[in-house]
Amino acid sequence: MIKKIIWYTVGIIFVLGLGFFAYGFKNAISIGNAINKEPNNIATTEEEKIDAFEADSVLVIGDSLARGTGDLTGKGFAGYVVEGLEKEKGADIPYYNIAIEGLKTQMLLSQVKEPKMAEGIRQAGIILISIGGNDLRAMTKTQSEEKLSSFNEAMRIFLDQLDQILRVIRLENEKAMIVFLGLYNLDYSATNAINSEYLLEWNHATQKLIESYEFTVFTPTYDLFKLNLEDYISQDGLHPNTKGHAAIGERILINLN
Repeated sequence: MIKKIIWYTVGIIFVLGLGFFAYGFKNAISIGNAINKEPNNIATTEEEKIDAFEADSVLVIGDSLARGTGDLTGKGFAGYVVEGLEKEKGADIPYYNIAIEGLKTQMLLSQVKEPKMAEGIRQAGIILISIGGNDLRAMTKTQSEEKLSSFNEAMRIFLDQLDQILRVIRLENEKAMIVFLGLYNLDYSATNAINSEYLLEWNHATQKLIESYEFTVFTPTYDLFKLNLEDYISQDGLHPNTKGHAAIGERILINLN
Protein backbone atom coordinates (compact mmCIF):
# COMPACT_ATOMS: atom_id res chain seq x y z
CA MET A 1 0.00 0.00 0.00
CA ILE A 2 2.81 2.42 0.95
CA LYS A 3 4.65 1.60 -2.28
CA LYS A 4 1.53 2.43 -4.30
CA ILE A 5 1.23 5.80 -2.53
CA ILE A 6 4.89 6.56 -3.20
CA TRP A 7 4.62 5.67 -6.90
CA TYR A 8 1.39 7.66 -7.17
CA THR A 9 3.09 10.72 -5.62
CA VAL A 10 6.11 10.37 -7.89
CA GLY A 11 3.77 10.17 -10.89
CA ILE A 12 1.97 13.39 -9.93
CA ILE A 13 5.29 15.23 -9.44
CA PHE A 14 6.50 13.98 -12.83
CA VAL A 15 3.33 15.20 -14.61
CA LEU A 16 3.49 18.57 -12.87
CA GLY A 17 7.16 18.88 -13.81
CA LEU A 18 6.35 18.26 -17.47
CA GLY A 19 3.63 20.88 -17.29
CA PHE A 20 5.95 23.52 -15.84
CA PHE A 21 8.63 22.66 -18.42
CA ALA A 22 6.15 23.02 -21.29
CA TYR A 23 4.94 26.34 -19.89
CA GLY A 24 8.49 27.65 -19.57
CA PHE A 25 9.37 26.48 -23.09
CA LYS A 26 6.29 28.20 -24.51
CA ASN A 27 7.23 31.44 -22.77
CA ALA A 28 10.78 31.23 -24.11
CA ILE A 29 9.43 30.84 -27.65
CA SER A 30 7.08 33.78 -27.07
CA ILE A 31 9.99 35.97 -25.96
CA GLY A 32 11.96 34.98 -29.05
CA ASN A 33 9.05 35.75 -31.34
CA ALA A 34 8.49 39.11 -29.68
CA ILE A 35 11.97 40.36 -30.53
CA ASN A 36 11.24 41.33 -34.13
CA LYS A 37 7.52 42.01 -33.90
CA GLU A 38 6.23 45.03 -35.76
CA PRO A 39 4.08 47.62 -33.99
CA ASN A 40 0.43 47.22 -34.97
CA ASN A 41 -0.50 50.87 -35.06
CA ILE A 42 1.68 53.92 -34.58
CA ALA A 43 -1.37 55.97 -33.56
CA THR A 44 -1.96 53.89 -30.42
CA THR A 45 1.27 54.85 -28.71
CA GLU A 46 2.06 55.81 -25.13
CA GLU A 47 1.85 59.56 -25.72
CA GLU A 48 -1.91 59.26 -26.26
CA LYS A 49 -2.22 58.13 -22.63
CA ILE A 50 -0.46 61.28 -21.38
CA ASP A 51 -2.73 64.18 -20.48
CA ALA A 52 0.00 66.81 -20.65
CA PHE A 53 3.78 66.83 -20.90
CA GLU A 54 5.65 68.70 -18.17
CA ALA A 55 8.39 71.22 -18.88
CA ASP A 56 12.10 70.26 -18.80
CA SER A 57 11.24 66.58 -19.05
CA VAL A 58 13.24 63.65 -20.38
CA LEU A 59 11.56 62.28 -23.51
CA VAL A 60 12.51 58.82 -24.78
CA ILE A 61 11.61 57.75 -28.32
CA GLY A 62 12.59 54.93 -30.64
CA ASP A 63 12.67 51.14 -30.59
CA SER A 64 12.68 48.30 -28.06
CA LEU A 65 16.14 49.24 -26.81
CA ALA A 66 14.83 52.69 -25.89
CA ARG A 67 11.77 51.02 -24.37
CA GLY A 68 14.02 49.13 -21.96
CA THR A 69 13.47 45.59 -23.24
CA GLY A 70 15.81 43.12 -21.57
CA ASP A 71 16.15 45.00 -18.28
CA LEU A 72 14.49 42.93 -15.56
CA THR A 73 13.99 46.04 -13.42
CA GLY A 74 11.94 47.66 -16.19
CA LYS A 75 13.99 50.86 -16.05
CA GLY A 76 15.95 50.54 -19.26
CA PHE A 77 18.95 52.75 -19.95
CA ALA A 78 16.71 55.82 -19.95
CA GLY A 79 15.51 55.07 -16.43
CA TYR A 80 19.09 54.94 -15.19
CA VAL A 81 19.79 58.26 -16.91
CA VAL A 82 16.82 59.88 -15.16
CA GLU A 83 17.86 58.42 -11.80
CA GLY A 84 21.38 59.79 -12.25
CA LEU A 85 20.13 63.25 -13.21
CA GLU A 86 17.76 63.33 -10.24
CA LYS A 87 20.62 62.50 -7.87
CA GLU A 88 22.72 65.29 -9.37
CA LYS A 89 19.94 67.88 -9.17
CA GLY A 90 18.33 66.65 -5.97
CA ALA A 91 14.89 66.92 -7.54
CA ASP A 92 12.40 64.80 -9.49
CA ILE A 93 12.52 65.03 -13.27
CA PRO A 94 9.43 64.42 -15.46
CA TYR A 95 10.08 61.36 -17.61
CA TYR A 96 8.14 60.03 -20.61
CA ASN A 97 9.14 56.83 -22.39
CA ILE A 98 7.03 56.41 -25.53
CA ALA A 99 9.37 54.10 -27.44
CA ILE A 100 7.79 51.17 -29.27
CA GLU A 101 9.14 47.66 -29.78
CA GLY A 102 9.96 46.81 -33.39
CA LEU A 103 10.04 50.44 -34.50
CA LYS A 104 11.93 51.32 -37.67
CA THR A 105 13.08 54.78 -38.69
CA GLN A 106 10.17 55.44 -41.07
CA MET A 107 7.74 54.65 -38.26
CA LEU A 108 9.56 56.98 -35.85
CA LEU A 109 9.37 59.74 -38.46
CA SER A 110 5.61 59.25 -38.61
CA GLN A 111 5.41 59.28 -34.82
CA VAL A 112 7.30 62.55 -34.30
CA LYS A 113 4.98 64.22 -36.80
CA GLU A 114 1.91 63.40 -34.71
CA PRO A 115 0.25 66.50 -33.16
CA LYS A 116 0.49 65.18 -29.60
CA MET A 117 4.21 64.53 -30.03
CA ALA A 118 4.84 68.20 -30.86
CA GLU A 119 3.88 69.12 -27.29
CA GLY A 120 6.17 66.45 -25.84
CA ILE A 121 9.09 67.64 -27.95
CA ARG A 122 8.52 71.29 -27.02
CA GLN A 123 8.49 70.50 -23.30
CA ALA A 124 11.57 68.26 -23.32
CA GLY A 125 14.90 69.29 -21.86
CA ILE A 126 16.56 66.05 -22.96
CA ILE A 127 15.51 63.70 -25.77
CA LEU A 128 16.95 60.18 -25.84
CA ILE A 129 16.72 58.30 -29.15
CA SER A 130 17.50 54.74 -30.17
CA ILE A 131 16.58 53.81 -33.73
CA GLY A 132 18.11 52.09 -36.76
CA GLY A 133 18.85 48.64 -35.40
CA ASN A 134 15.76 47.12 -36.99
CA ASP A 135 16.57 48.83 -40.31
CA LEU A 136 20.11 47.46 -40.37
CA ARG A 137 19.11 43.99 -39.18
CA ALA A 138 16.61 43.68 -42.04
CA MET A 139 19.40 44.47 -44.51
CA THR A 140 21.82 41.87 -43.13
CA LYS A 141 19.33 39.11 -43.93
CA THR A 142 19.78 39.65 -47.67
CA GLN A 143 21.95 37.33 -49.82
CA SER A 144 25.70 38.01 -49.73
CA GLU A 145 25.92 39.06 -53.39
CA GLU A 146 23.21 41.67 -52.80
CA LYS A 147 24.41 42.92 -49.43
CA LEU A 148 26.56 45.84 -50.53
CA SER A 149 23.88 47.43 -52.70
CA SER A 150 21.22 46.65 -50.07
CA PHE A 151 23.37 48.19 -47.37
CA ASN A 152 24.08 51.38 -49.31
CA GLU A 153 20.40 51.84 -50.10
CA ALA A 154 19.27 51.03 -46.54
CA MET A 155 21.79 53.46 -45.06
CA ARG A 156 20.85 56.20 -47.53
CA ILE A 157 17.16 55.87 -46.64
CA PHE A 158 17.93 55.67 -42.92
CA LEU A 159 20.08 58.81 -42.93
CA ASP A 160 17.48 60.73 -44.91
CA GLN A 161 14.69 59.71 -42.52
CA LEU A 162 16.83 60.41 -39.45
CA ASP A 163 17.67 63.84 -40.82
CA GLN A 164 13.94 64.51 -41.23
CA ILE A 165 13.32 63.36 -37.65
CA LEU A 166 15.97 65.74 -36.33
CA ARG A 167 14.55 68.59 -38.40
CA VAL A 168 11.06 67.98 -37.00
CA ILE A 169 12.44 67.97 -33.46
CA ARG A 170 14.44 71.14 -33.99
CA LEU A 171 11.45 72.96 -35.48
CA GLU A 172 9.64 72.37 -32.19
CA ASN A 173 12.59 72.68 -29.82
CA GLU A 174 15.91 74.34 -30.67
CA LYS A 175 17.62 73.88 -27.31
CA ALA A 176 16.77 70.41 -26.01
CA MET A 177 19.80 68.14 -25.67
CA ILE A 178 19.37 65.22 -28.07
CA VAL A 179 21.27 62.04 -27.24
CA PHE A 180 21.37 59.44 -30.00
CA LEU A 181 22.45 55.89 -29.20
CA GLY A 182 24.87 54.13 -31.56
CA LEU A 183 24.47 50.47 -32.48
CA TYR A 184 26.39 47.59 -30.92
CA ASN A 185 27.23 44.18 -32.38
CA LEU A 186 25.94 40.78 -31.32
CA ASP A 187 28.89 38.92 -32.84
CA TYR A 188 32.41 40.30 -32.67
CA SER A 189 34.04 37.18 -34.08
CA ALA A 190 36.30 37.15 -37.14
CA THR A 191 33.67 35.19 -39.09
CA ASN A 192 31.30 38.14 -38.73
CA ALA A 193 33.80 40.65 -40.10
CA ILE A 194 31.67 41.75 -43.08
CA ASN A 195 28.59 42.54 -40.99
CA SER A 196 30.84 44.30 -38.46
CA GLU A 197 32.20 46.54 -41.23
CA TYR A 198 28.66 47.44 -42.25
CA LEU A 199 27.73 48.27 -38.67
CA LEU A 200 30.81 50.42 -38.13
CA GLU A 201 30.19 52.32 -41.36
CA TRP A 202 26.54 52.78 -40.34
CA ASN A 203 27.58 54.16 -36.96
CA HIS A 204 30.18 56.47 -38.50
CA ALA A 205 27.73 57.95 -41.01
CA THR A 206 25.11 58.32 -38.28
CA GLN A 207 27.53 60.11 -35.98
CA LYS A 208 28.48 62.58 -38.72
CA LEU A 209 24.82 63.44 -39.24
CA ILE A 210 23.99 63.62 -35.53
CA GLU A 211 26.88 65.93 -34.71
CA SER A 212 26.04 68.30 -37.56
CA TYR A 213 23.17 69.50 -35.34
CA GLU A 214 23.64 71.75 -32.32
CA PHE A 215 23.03 70.35 -28.82
CA THR A 216 23.02 66.85 -30.29
CA VAL A 217 25.44 64.07 -29.29
CA PHE A 218 26.14 60.55 -30.51
CA THR A 219 26.74 58.01 -27.74
CA PRO A 220 28.66 54.93 -28.94
CA THR A 221 27.95 51.46 -27.57
CA TYR A 222 29.98 49.30 -29.98
CA ASP A 223 33.08 49.21 -27.78
CA LEU A 224 31.02 48.88 -24.61
CA PHE A 225 29.50 45.59 -25.73
CA LYS A 226 32.60 44.32 -27.48
CA LEU A 227 34.38 44.22 -24.12
CA ASN A 228 31.41 42.94 -22.11
CA LEU A 229 29.13 41.08 -24.53
CA GLU A 230 28.50 38.01 -22.37
CA ASP A 231 27.84 40.12 -19.28
CA TYR A 232 25.64 42.71 -20.98
CA ILE A 233 23.29 40.74 -23.29
CA SER A 234 19.95 39.40 -22.03
CA GLN A 235 18.67 35.87 -22.51
CA ASP A 236 16.89 36.81 -25.72
CA GLY A 237 20.33 37.22 -27.31
CA LEU A 238 19.46 40.64 -28.70
CA HIS A 239 18.75 43.28 -26.07
CA PRO A 240 20.94 44.45 -23.20
CA ASN A 241 20.26 42.87 -19.83
CA THR A 242 19.97 44.86 -16.62
CA LYS A 243 23.76 45.39 -16.40
CA GLY A 244 23.90 46.33 -20.08
CA HIS A 245 21.17 48.97 -19.77
CA ALA A 246 22.81 50.36 -16.63
CA ALA A 247 26.16 50.61 -18.46
CA ILE A 248 24.53 52.49 -21.36
CA GLY A 249 22.82 54.81 -18.90
CA GLU A 250 26.13 55.54 -17.18
CA ARG A 251 27.81 56.34 -20.52
CA ILE A 252 25.01 58.73 -21.47
CA LEU A 253 25.32 60.51 -18.13
CA ILE A 254 29.03 61.00 -18.80
CA ASN A 255 28.16 62.62 -22.15
CA LEU A 256 25.61 64.89 -20.50
CA ASN A 257 28.07 66.18 -17.89
